[in-house]
Amino acid sequence: MGYQFAHFYTYSGAGSGKKGKKGTYTVSGCLGEAFREDGYTSHIENPEKKINLIYGNKENLENSIKNYQENFRDPRGHKLRKDGKCLMAGVFSWPPGTSETDFNAGNEKLTEWLKKEYGDNFRCAVAHKDEPFQRGDHEGETHFHTHFFIVPAANQNMKELHPGLKAKAEARANGENIIKQDLVYKWAMGDWQDKIHKELGEPLGLSRAKPKELREKRLSRREQKMLENMEESYNNFMAETQKKADEIIKKAKQKAIEITDKMIAQAEAIILEITDRRNDLLKRPPAEIQELLKNPDHLRKLADVREADIKAREAKQLEKRKQTKGHGR
Repeated sequence: MGYQFAHFYTYSGAGSGKKGKKGTYTVSGCLGEAFREDGYTSHIENPEKKINLIYGNKENLENSIKNYQENFRDPRGHKLRKDGKCLMAGVFSWPPGTSETDFNAGNEKLTEWLKKEYGDNFRCAVAHKDEPFQRGDHEGETHFHTHFFIVPAANQNMKELHPGLKAKAEARANGENIIKQDLVYKWAMGDWQDKIHKELGEPLGLSRAKPKELREKRLSRREQKMLENMEESYNNFMAETQKKADEIIKKAKQKAIEITDKMIAQAEAIILEITDRRNDLLKRPPAEIQELLKNPDHLRKLADVREADIKAREAKQLEKRKQTKGHGR
């Protein structure tokens, strides 16, 4: 039994595109290789001159991409950036030994699945029969595979179509850290592989993975260990940060209490002093009060003495409050 191979990438319209064996991660490079344009077929000895369209056409595909680039607006009303993703292109490959008859029949089922899965966003599909296997027991035999193209509508975000990006965005919105965001991205892409195998690969007689490949594990032991170490470092960092923040808050509260105590002590001392002055004046004969009012120098000296009394009272009140709090603890 052959095994399933299916994947997809997202592409932007930015850049002129690098022409070569692997093309480029831009729309021009992707479509150039898929539609066998000059400059994008150096990796093929005898590229097909006739394009094997099995769904849609290149003109409508390019128009849908252009429409998305020109008319998309995010929730804030911003246009798509020049490097914004505007095309999701994938490949579904058939295993060595596949006949052309099985390939054509398989493409019919693939087209049906893509229509059901992506609806009007599924724009085009191209079958390739001109690339041989480069190595292994089947070197030189035809490597049948199909390119398919998904384009968002003008009112859609690419995350609505891409399961990995969608899962990552939801994790970010839920406050997950970057480690968890990357992890759920990988899980979502694995779920997509499971889905396309169950609904398409298995009916075509294809296995889920290569022989001896332990697909039941989403992460290798090394990846799992790295994840655990990263999470531990992140948690330690957050705990240390919280500890320092608590210490700063504690010191700030203590300082505020000290300032408040000092202000209260000052107020109490002033109130006592004013009360003492009033009582002192009330005890003096009226003639003596008139004499004091006639002698500003004497009043000034008396005020200096009183100010010293206030400071002494303030210190005494503050110390008394500290002792009271000490006994309370």
